[in-house]
Amino acid sequence: MTESFLHYIWQMQYFDKNELRTVDDEPVTVFQPGFYNTNAGPDFSQARIRIGSLDWSGQVEIHVRSSEWDDHAHRTDHAYDNVILHVVWENNRPVLRADGTPMPTLLLKGRVNTGLLHTYQKLMGTAHVIPCQGSLAAVPSLIRFSMIEKSLVRRLQRKATEILEVAQATRFDWDETAYRFLARNFGFKVNADPFFELAKRVQYRQVLKIADRPIAVEALLFGQAGFLEAVSSDDYVQHLKMEYRHLAARWKSESQQVDIARWKFLRLRPANFPTLRLAQFCAFLNENRNLFSSLLEWQNLAAVAKGLSVAPSAYWHRHYHFGKQSNVLHPAMGEASVHNIVVNTLAPLWVAYGLSQDDESWIERAVELLRQVPAESNAIIKKWKALGWAPTSAADTQGLIELFNEFCQSKNCLNCAIGASLIKPA
Repeated sequence: MTESFLHYIWQMQYFDKNELRTVDDEPVTVFQPGFYNTNAGPDFSQARIRIGSLDWSGQVEIHVRSSEWDDHAHRTDHAYDNVILHVVWENNRPVLRADGTPMPTLLLKGRVNTGLLHTYQKLMGTAHVIPCQGSLAAVPSLIRFSMIEKSLVRRLQRKATEILEVAQATRFDWDETAYRFLARNFGFKVNADPFFELAKRVQYRQVLKIADRPIAVEALLFGQAGFLEAVSSDDYVQHLKMEYRHLAARWKSESQQVDIARWKFLRLRPANFPTLRLAQFCAFLNENRNLFSSLLEWQNLAAVAKGLSVAPSAYWHRHYHFGKQSNVLHPAMGEASVHNIVVNTLAPLWVAYGLSQDDESWIERAVELLRQVPAESNAIIKKWKALGWAPTSAADTQGLIELFNEFCQSKNCLNCAIGASLIKPA
């Protein structure tokens, strides 16, 4: 038996309430079990319960064993002074209030449906990474799909929380915030961290000051990234170095370069080299000087693809690194990369902005945009597909990823609508 399961049983009132009595034989009637408390203090608040002939309003504390009341020092903790009922699975020790009077205690053991208890124990004891995989077919499709959507929104809001922290740190400068997170995404998984660091060292306002000269934007970002330390006789590289020396002296920023060792090239295809990705990012910045406004104006996936698929300067049409030529390079960002940015940056940015403005329409827009992006394919999605799930868009796959990571892996079935639909009286 676990305390979290008892919380669930009490919250849902999934126990036999016939002839309900305390361990001291006082009759009990539950009018309102209370509201679950996720913070410190008693487990449920604002409960309304009749004990004996008196009606009480207050808090409910739940333990597997009654002795845990004293083990947790609740008797001397004033936060528990308003507890009106102690709900336990086993009554192994009498419990007293701070004033020495008996704490009304309700015993649940023997009152919970054995089938419900067996289902819970089966889910908790399974070796399957998706605990309910053998029972999914019994879950109504409406419950399954609503849980996917709930998980998707949860995932978007969780990602938005990180964005809002940066927005707050920049005094809600949304151009700067968007710039940093877009930079991180242009680094994709392997080079996300050095890209993010680069965007913190070169602020967007600095880019704007030289935005009328694209070569200067490239010089500043490539220079601060540490890439111009490489030896190359290319005219383009020499031009960048000259520009960078001027800009570095102007802003005294040369000492703030990103450590070149942080950039990863090993086992990357040339199209994913951070040098080419940075060239693409520079081109994107040059085409979108009202950065955040541009992101908000994109109405659909086609507009996003057009806005992101900007070809870099001519040098990068035939190079993937300084001095490294390629005759088969496609310099503009590809479709898969555009989809990645929608999923990992654009949709969460819209949600973060909506939360900051108390405008839920941005959450709806983000979800709708994700519905236009094809379903992703990865190890987690393959597990769901093996169980007969057929996601049709990134909205589905993002929801399934969140469901797997935040509910299935931790066996958090009691807080999952799918699990809850299985863990109930027959």
